[in-house]
Amino acid sequence: MDNKGFDETENINKSLYDEDDIPEVPPASRPVKIIKRVFKIVFISLMAAVWIVILAIIILRSNHEILETPILSDGAREIYSSDKAGFVMYRVYSQDFMTTDGSLQLANGVYAESAHEFEIGVRIAWTQLRYCKECDAIYTPAQLEDQQKIDKQNKKDNPDYQPAACTAIHHLERASVTGGSISYTLTDSLGNSYPPVNRVSRTKELDFLIMSLKYEYERVAFSGLYFDIENNIINRVDMSKPESSGTESGESSEDGDEANAGVVYYLNIYDEKSGHFLFSSYIYDNNTYIARKAYKYPDRDYLD
Repeated sequence: MDNKGFDETENINKSLYDEDDIPEVPPASRPVKIIKRVFKIVFISLMAAVWIVILAIIILRSNHEILETPILSDGAREIYSSDKAGFVMYRVYSQDFMTTDGSLQLANGVYAESAHEFEIGVRIAWTQLRYCKECDAIYTPAQLEDQQKIDKQNKKDNPDYQPAACTAIHHLERASVTGGSISYTLTDSLGNSYPPVNRVSRTKELDFLIMSLKYEYERVAFSGLYFDIENNIINRVDMSKPESSGTESGESSEDGDEANAGVVYYLNIYDEKSGHFLFSSYIYDNNTYIARKAYKYPDRDYLD
C-alpha cells in the first residue's frame, strides 16, 4: 500500500504548526502580577471571613448547656446532699415557653418538692430585643408590632389619634448594645410573690464590624412554693372512666379540669432598669403535666 499521501499530509501539518511560526506571548508585567496576587489574597480573605462569621453565628445561636442544667439554690443543694435518695424533683412542662418573636425563651423548668423550690432556664436574645432611647426602656419585637397594629386601627377610627411614641417617633436600637438586664418575679393566683433566690448566667456574644450578636442564658430559682403534687393531673383519678365522668352530673370534663386547677403560678419578666413588663408565662397549675426527674449535682463552674 502506498503511504505517500499520508506523508504529504503529515508534512503539511508540521508546516502549519511549526514552532517558529507561533507568535510568542509576552510575559505579564510585574505590576499586573502584583495586582492579580492582591486580588487573589483579598478574595480568599473575604471568603474566609464570611465562613468565620457564619460559623460564629451558628455557635452563638446554639443554646448554652446551662439552659438545661438544674442548679438550684445553696439551701436546696444542702437538702439534696443530706438525703440524696429521698430528694424528689419533677420536670414541669409549662404551657407558655416563649414570646411570639422568640426573643425570650424558657426551658427545662423543674420543681424540687423536697426543697419547695422551682427553677427554670431562660434564653435572652438581646439582639432581637429593642431599646428605646427616649423612654430608656426595653421592648420585645412582638410588643412593638402589636402596638403598631393598635396605632393603625386607632388612626383609621380616629384621624386625630397620635401613635405611640416608641413605634412612630422615638429612636429604637438593638438592646444588645445597651448593656441592659432583666428582672424576674414569680407570682400566684392567691396574690403571693416569690423573688429569685438563685440566679446563674452565661453569655455568648459577637461584635464584628457591623455585626453585634448577644445571647444570655440563665437559670433562675424561686423558693417557698408548694405545688399540689398530690392533686396534679398525673395523680388524679382517670376522668375518662364512666363511673367518674363529669357528664353524668352535667359537668363537662373541661369544667372539671378548671375546678381542679388549684393555685396558678406565673413567671413575670421585666426590663430591670425601667420596670417595663416584657413577658409572662403560665408556669404551673394542677393541670400542668409533670414527670419525675433525677437531680444531678451541678458542675462547680456553675456554683462560683
